[in-house]
Amino acid sequence: MQESTITKIALVTFFVGIILLFAFLKTAKLDERSITTISDKDIDKTIALNGRIVAAQKAGNNYFLTIAQQCFINVSLFGAENLSLIEGQNITVTGKVVKTNDGYSIIAEEVK
Repeated sequence: MQESTITKIALVTFFVGIILLFAFLKTAKLDERSITTISDKDIDKTIALNGRIVAAQKAGNNYFLTIAQQCFINVSLFGAENLSLIEGQNITVTGKVVKTNDGYSIIAEEVK
């Protein structure tokens, strides 16, 4: 094969791969979890939780939330601008699980 043909095949394969990757990322969703199912095997993994805000504190662009389902979990959200979070609001939090002295906490990456 000629060098130009190999280059064209490589470019087409590259762009098709990028398109497939974006399509996969759009359709891939984290399973929403229950607070009671969080365990040591989830530490440093990204999970999604759905719950109601029972306490919210704002410090600059940072929020510190307590989310309730049947039990409670603390959520920290750093660098959040133009976000309005109030007690009683239902939200979905996506973030990493960390172990604390009180049990587990979530470092939020996204709040919807």
